[in-house]
Amino acid sequence: MEEYVNECCRHPHDQSSHRPRLPDLVSNGCQDSHLVANKNCKSASADTWVELGLMALVCWHDHPILLACIKGGSKKHCYALVLLQQLADMLPKAASISILYDIACQLSHGFEKWGYLPDLHKQLSFATLVFHAYVHQWACQAHFNPCKVLGFGMTNGKGCECLWSSMADLVPIQ
Repeated sequence: MEEYVNECCRHPHDQSSHRPRLPDLVSNGCQDSHLVANKNCKSASADTWVELGLMALVCWHDHPILLACIKGGSKKHCYALVLLQQLADMLPKAASISILYDIACQLSHGFEKWGYLPDLHKQLSFATLVFHAYVHQWACQAHFNPCKVLGFGMTNGKGCECLWSSMADLVPIQ
């Protein structure tokens, strides 16, 4: 999938048929906010660990459907795209998929700007986790607030946070 993303990023998607939800300036501001926030965090060392983390896809009821082991330091959307493609392969072609993700604005922007998985894009709707909203630009918070996006209702997206909390005993303390 990383090769697919790299290929997409070499050739921007023709956006003449639709306008992106947010201007590049807002998307870049959110991306910069996440980078600044993550500079203070220590990440797992690839020298010590084979898996550097997990990415989960959970259902509306917060039950895990798919997990992906993060094995490299890829800053692109490869893991999210793999999980979405796997989910789409399990669902009927006309199914709607609602994505509540801490960086949903960045993933949505990637779909619009780079043309990721074009057959799947029309089935997707994006919202940002309430827990992570403070890191986003104001325009992004307004566009991707789950209370404002059709189909999300009053969800806050704490399902993955609860999953990580339940798995905390599996991770040794260094």
